[in-house]
Amino acid sequence: MHVLVTGASGFIGSHLCEESLERGIMVTALSHNSRTNTEFHFRRYTKGFQLIACDIVQQKHVLENFKQLKDPVDCVFHLAGQI
Repeated sequence: MHVLVTGASGFIGSHLCEESLERGIMVTALSHNSRTNTEFHFRRYTKGFQLIACDIVQQKHVLENFKQLKDPVDCVFHLAGQI
């Protein structure tokens, strides 16, 4: 199984990614700001994790980044939002 998580650097998104990886699920994480602790937080997962810096507000940016996906996505968790 392969899930796509938007807002992966947020509190809920990061915990969802971590739990999914613990269960053996491949995760592609979209984060508007990849310079957060997202990469550090998930560095122990060398398999099954891909981080893509992406602004989901810009459709062109999203479509370009979806081309980077290594495998088809089975489920999308849309957790991105502004405070």
